[in-house]
Amino acid sequence: MGLTLPIVHNNGGYEGPQSLDLLKGIVDIYLPDMKYGRPQEALRYSLARDYVDVNQQAIKAMFRQTGPLLTDENGIARRGLCIRHLVLPSGQAHSGDILEFLLQSFDPQDLTISLMAQYRPIHKACSFPEIARTLTAADYEPVKCAFEKAGIAGFYQELSELDASFCIDFTKRKTEPLRGD
Repeated sequence: MGLTLPIVHNNGGYEGPQSLDLLKGIVDIYLPDMKYGRPQEALRYSLARDYVDVNQQAIKAMFRQTGPLLTDENGIARRGLCIRHLVLPSGQAHSGDILEFLLQSFDPQDLTISLMAQYRPIHKACSFPEIARTLTAADYEPVKCAFEKAGIAGFYQELSELDASFCIDFTKRKTEPLRGD
């Protein structure tokens, strides 16, 4: 009967055009990140000065290949683009700039967002005071409201529903298999 599951490409949104061209016709669903709205933060936190430009071009290319997110009668995604965005403390992701790009480039009805609030300062993040804490409602709620007000459908995390299960402690379990608990 063949493979009937959609092929999902979960990625950081930092793919070049040549890589995306190779995936054309293979990937059914793109699930890319949009990490930063400004290059200064991309350079500061990820050492990727060109992240914003590469990311925006990649998002456009992924959309051209698959179009808006389409689901079946059971709500299961079958084809399209769903953009993930992790809100950072102190506005350091510049989520408003990401929203502005999306609204200038796409019809809001064609977009699906997974707006995430589970940020945890791990590894070198604690070296940057502005992101060395978890999110507060003051960080997340205005971003969530702006995306909703723009008419972008999707998956919006609720701060009240987050707990420690969203972060794996890699330092305590290096020899154990990874699990979601």
